[in-house]
Amino acid sequence: MSFHFAYPNVLPKKELFIGCGRYTVAMPGSHPAGDYEEVADAPLTPNKNSLKRAVQLLAPESFDSPNVLFHRQDDNHISYQGDSLDLAWFLAHMLRTYQLRCQPEYDIWATGVVLVDGSGPHLLDVDPAGFTLKIKAFLDKSNPDLLFIVPLANIHPHIRGVCEDHGVAIHRLAGEQTCKFSNLKEKTILAVPADCLQNLLQELFCLPEDSRPRRKKSFRLALLLLLLVVFAGFYGKIYIITWLQDVGAINTSSPPSPPPPPLITAREVLLSLQQGNFSTIPDLSQKKTWQASDDLTALRQRLSRHLQIQGELVYVQENGKEKTCIFPSKSKPPLLTHRDHYRIQIHAVMPPDTLYLYLFQVDSSGSLAAVFPSDQFGTSNPVRPWQWPVTIPAQDDKWIFLDQLPATAQHDLREILYLLVTPWPARDIETLTKDLTEHPDDDAAKAKILFRLSRRKDRFPAMACIRWSFLHGK
Repeated sequence: MSFHFAYPNVLPKKELFIGCGRYTVAMPGSHPAGDYEEVADAPLTPNKNSLKRAVQLLAPESFDSPNVLFHRQDDNHISYQGDSLDLAWFLAHMLRTYQLRCQPEYDIWATGVVLVDGSGPHLLDVDPAGFTLKIKAFLDKSNPDLLFIVPLANIHPHIRGVCEDHGVAIHRLAGEQTCKFSNLKEKTILAVPADCLQNLLQELFCLPEDSRPRRKKSFRLALLLLLLVVFAGFYGKIYIITWLQDVGAINTSSPPSPPPPPLITAREVLLSLQQGNFSTIPDLSQKKTWQASDDLTALRQRLSRHLQIQGELVYVQENGKEKTCIFPSKSKPPLLTHRDHYRIQIHAVMPPDTLYLYLFQVDSSGSLAAVFPSDQFGTSNPVRPWQWPVTIPAQDDKWIFLDQLPATAQHDLREILYLLVTPWPARDIETLTKDLTEHPDDDAAKAKILFRLSRRKDRFPAMACIRWSFLHGK
């Protein structure tokens, strides 16, 4: 099969489109020609379990198919990741069982986060900056594909303006057969509301009859039946109704009650916290949700406990004079050179039993390095209450030195510190840091780490995320 559900990948900070990942399906025992890898599980996104759960709720038959899902990338030298690829995998999984309403001669682009909460599966928006880059890549004349399926929440006035400039229509999914994608001749964007994933499946695939909306009875037939009942009298009415039930023309039995929405558990919340998937976690103000179990109540209390974190930059100047600068602070940042050396101390006020600390430094050249945890500086997680304050480097005889700026540098540059302290491990950031250690020049991993850190800022009182910088001079 040459058709794919494709998901675009971008580096927002570099304003760069790096290509598409593409899913396709093959019969058992066959392998698509080209550089494809077999996909045995859902992608490793922060909401992997929620994504698989959405498939089970909307189309459990897709797990019974013998057909095999395959994946390839436009560029195999870059890692394509992120929860915005959820929708492409979700639709490709359906392709294992259900046929498309047509066989398009182009790939269908898709982006969006698929999550399940108490009211069922939903399609949520992706990072706005990255979404703009994806739209521009889709609209580029070099791209032959014609259909891009996106979350409705990402369609902002700026996006509409970009599409209007390119003469591209945006269709909102609302009901059956809104977008005749099989007959597309020009680029089209299909915007899907959050609660319309089932409608999207009906739009794209030939689903079983019992999963489609039932057609309304003819008004004329209903009027004829009413007249028969009126003229036949009471006993005749009973006879007619019985006959209609026997032939299946009417059904007087009450429809089965829908299953209750799945309740979130404390374990699911913890997994989401560890993976940085905060969109699946109920707001702390929703007390009813958090009181569904004793574990959830206790977890809410833990998340509501305010964590006070303060850092100190202790540096020794060339003349041997030692100074201290407290951060975060609005005061003027200190100026250090390659002739100075420094260490960092992190203080926690009344910490809970265990905390996890992550510290990254982006130097003046843009390189990102993990300072905590780090084998180089003798630092590791978790941090126990008696281990505060934390000193980096941990060894008393070690300090951190800056590189000498090139002679061509015309002004002072910035060294940026990113500090995260949480009561639970940040598994997504740990995985990305490991990738960065193995591939130091992986710009995609660097961008993802910074993005994951930014998503944690001001998220819960129990979690502290601080960005601070100082000057690097000659």
